[in-house]
Amino acid sequence: MADKMKKVLTAKALQAIQELDQEGCVTTLDIGIRLVLEGSRSAMIAEGWQILHHLKEFQQRTIAELLNVALIEKLLGLETSSRNRAEVPTLVAWNLSVLSSQAMEEAVGSLITDFLRESVQGDINVLISTSKLLCEYPRCIPVDDERTRLCEVVIRNIAEVPVPKPQPAQVSQLIKQMQCIGDLLVRVWKDEAGKSSEELVFRSLGALHASLIDLPTEPCPALAAVLHLVDPHLIPKCVRAILQAKQGHSRTLRTLCDWLLRWHRAACLSPWVLALMDGLEAEQQWDVLKEVTLATVEGLFLAVILPAVRTGVIEVVWRMLASSRHSPQVFHKVLNNLPTVMVRLLQEGSESSRACLQMVVNMTCAMMAAFPRNDDMYNLVIGAMKDCSSFFPPGQFVSDDMPSWWNELDYTMSCKAKERSSLSRVGLNNLGNSCYMNSVLQALFMTHRFCYAVLQSDVQSQPLLSELQALFALLLHSRRQAISPTALLAVARPPGFQPGFQQDSSEFLTYVLDVLHEQEKLVTTVSDVAVVGGRQHEGTEGGVMTRWTTEEDLSNQNILQCKATSLADFTQATGDDVHQLSNSHSSSTDSGIQSVCGDEVAVTASSLVPYESLVQQCFGGRLLISFKCLECQAESVHTDHFRDIQLAFPPGCSPDHELHIQDLLDYFVLPEQLSGENQYHCDTCGGLQDAQRTIQILQSPSHLVLTLKRFQFNSKTGQRAKLLHWVQCSERIELSQQLYRLYAAVVHSGSSMDTGHYYTLARDETLTWRIFNDSLVAPCNPPPWNPPDAPYILFYARTEEELQPAVDMSALPPLQSHLMERVHSDDVEWLKGEQSEEKRCRKRRKQRPSHSPARDSDNGGNPPGGCGGGSMDVSHNRFVF
Repeated sequence: MADKMKKVLTAKALQAIQELDQEGCVTTLDIGIRLVLEGSRSAMIAEGWQILHHLKEFQQRTIAELLNVALIEKLLGLETSSRNRAEVPTLVAWNLSVLSSQAMEEAVGSLITDFLRESVQGDINVLISTSKLLCEYPRCIPVDDERTRLCEVVIRNIAEVPVPKPQPAQVSQLIKQMQCIGDLLVRVWKDEAGKSSEELVFRSLGALHASLIDLPTEPCPALAAVLHLVDPHLIPKCVRAILQAKQGHSRTLRTLCDWLLRWHRAACLSPWVLALMDGLEAEQQWDVLKEVTLATVEGLFLAVILPAVRTGVIEVVWRMLASSRHSPQVFHKVLNNLPTVMVRLLQEGSESSRACLQMVVNMTCAMMAAFPRNDDMYNLVIGAMKDCSSFFPPGQFVSDDMPSWWNELDYTMSCKAKERSSLSRVGLNNLGNSCYMNSVLQALFMTHRFCYAVLQSDVQSQPLLSELQALFALLLHSRRQAISPTALLAVARPPGFQPGFQQDSSEFLTYVLDVLHEQEKLVTTVSDVAVVGGRQHEGTEGGVMTRWTTEEDLSNQNILQCKATSLADFTQATGDDVHQLSNSHSSSTDSGIQSVCGDEVAVTASSLVPYESLVQQCFGGRLLISFKCLECQAESVHTDHFRDIQLAFPPGCSPDHELHIQDLLDYFVLPEQLSGENQYHCDTCGGLQDAQRTIQILQSPSHLVLTLKRFQFNSKTGQRAKLLHWVQCSERIELSQQLYRLYAAVVHSGSSMDTGHYYTLARDETLTWRIFNDSLVAPCNPPPWNPPDAPYILFYARTEEELQPAVDMSALPPLQSHLMERVHSDDVEWLKGEQSEEKRCRKRRKQRPSHSPARDSDNGGNPPGGCGGGSMDVSHNRFVF
């Protein structure tokens, strides 16, 4: 009903326009403009334009008095909100057609750029109507700096236009639309004398390059039309201007190669691609050229069978293949499509297809001769070439003086790449009884969140983090079967760990995490010392945290036992030790949990929140420990922050009794009665009393580290032993209503604590278990959990946490530039070593000794019972006393 009424009113208004007075013209003009700008349907917009055209025809003199600069500013002003923004430039053009003045044109020139910047938002129709306005009224085109801004805004808006669907109608429409916008750019680029301004062209192409870099989404291929507008003789200069940006060259070149397949004038784009390749060659940016070639050559090569794009594509494809003649990588990229391309080109039989096929034959023969195979990889190609007898003998593929993006070192490296891919993961060489370190490092590397946080960190003034970052980068990208963590060991060896002696892997893990935490805190906080209750609880000495004990503490056996013994071990204290143990546990938070803050004094409400370091965010948790005196009912409540939980075996549990990790966790948080020799010292009662101890997890970590207390020390007899209890390593466990899944475990192999060997079992997102046994990395399904190979440190992650991605050398994440340089340097050093070793082997092949050298028990094969024959110097604070 409303629409019918509007039509009636509109019809009457149109009939009465000829007789309107000035006031009526004002009202009618306002109605027409509102319908055009705010009409919700095309019919309403059309009615608005009918009104305006009638006003112009019959009341031009009257409405001319109503049109002024203020109306122009209102239409183009940023405060204007309009449903139909594409109609605004057309309204401005209508205004100027009725009455045009220098002031109006200057107003349009000063506002049009900001209008475009705010109004397009992906709507190409706004660009089109603006282009028509400025082309029809060129004196409205801005001048000086505003002219440059207009070019940049237009190009940025073209880039943000949604990519059309690959349908002929939509692509054809976009091509026509770009012709209109191109006319505007050509007009804007020209000066008063009609000559193109090189400076404006360069600035426009700089904006195009910036759009390719900055846009988070795929830029619209319509931007290719801008390149068509540039005079060919300016292309080399434009490329030099683009390369001055010093970044984004890979994306720009790759995008241009993509446009070769998607834009109708591919032949006009190929000079740009070739010129950009020339510029990158001149600056020796070989990595960019190789990266883009490997990413695009397969699709470009297949496109040569299409006559519509062949002219533009063939030169680029030939350049890519010819510049890669020293390496088979690019040739192998197109190998599978060679038979199809040969057959289609032969069937077409045109002049261009025959010339293209001759190039393909020349290339194929040259590459197969340079890189012969002893398998059936070339069989299909050889079969297809039998039908191309008229193209033999092949001509020269490329002259030797043409620059090559690959060299012989690249080819050798590509041949050696299979050594890494066959193993999937990289091992760590044993540096002499260093399996305790290698096993922990591999477990940390397989902790996805921790690994990638390390790789992305700023390592300034953090020597341990710097070396760990470099090691993780090599474990991801190295071509070696195994690398030597020598540099890391130099900064990660804990005090008291003698070189060449076997040590405790759990103590090493604790030390590494502590130092990482402290070094990061030292860099990012004002003070590295906090005082709680008058005591220093965190500190650094040369970037290394002062742990629970010092060298002086080691001389006092009772103090050492107090600091290492969990609350669950009170029952083993005797005699004079009882009072000291009770006092210790009534004033500390040691409960078999490795504290972030060390041996701090407990406070009633809560302990200090530790610095949220990379380590703390990944492994840190929080718990509450309470003691209740059963005599006076007084309670002592403490909170603590932990990074790992030490799990003791329940009393009376025999080694052959089947236990689950969940059982040990439940036992850990089970309320414990402290009585007899294990009484609690109550400050309220002023003496030893029976008490109850409870533990509650307040905040569960994202990654839960569990250490099984397998090493036992008897202080009376001085004997040490390994507890060989069989523990079922459950894949899923629950802690404080939080589900976790197992992803890694450090295993101790051996029946004695004095000798043995550590290795790691871990899995990535493929859920395939692998054994990391120093330099050996191999699949291991199912993992060996049975004694004497006993799980020692277990790594669990919340179920929502990602596991380490599977190894895919083509899909590895990018590294920071300094890490990529380190990886590349290591690859080159290793490759040269391989080449030298091959030469030495050939020379002494006839003199090879008949006997085989003794195998290092830490490298390869099944996990040995000992690690290099050395004894294990296991730190006391991991014993069960």
